Amino acid sequence: MTTPRPHRSPHQPEGGAARFGAREIAERVDRGDLPDPMVNPHSPKEPAPGEKWSERTRFLLYGLLFFGLGAALVFLGLERWRRATFMLGATMMYLGVLRQFLPDSLLGVFSVRSRKFDLWFCLLVGGGMVFLASSVDALGS
Repeated sequence: MTTPRPHRSPHQPEGGAARFGAREIAERVDRGDLPDPMVNPHSPKEPAPGEKWSERTRFLLYGLLFFGLGAALVFLGLERWRRATFMLGATMMYLGVLRQFLPDSLLGVFSVRSRKFDLWFCLLVGGGMVFLASSVDALGS
């Protein structure tokens, strides 16, 4: 009596699925068919409102985002957990508002979904962090 052979797709190479990895797929694809990684497919086709602003203004607003993240990291390093949480939440709310105005090419990885989704997500999560940080009593002070 023979054991039945497992079903194998005609597109699957000999040796199983382990040999058919993402690298092989990436090598087979034409580079012109791949989407631009700096363009968010969820964003509207019209340009962001901040595209008309000067480059200096856009980078200043973007720099304030990193200032807020840096301040939160400094508070974490100093073990000021409530202040760090408050600063991180406020920075996340700022990111949600900033996402409405700056182009995806500048925001990069901070541009996740559509502008509306990013706004509400950042406002809700950041607002929750700010609320928790400001409503919890300080233990040792």
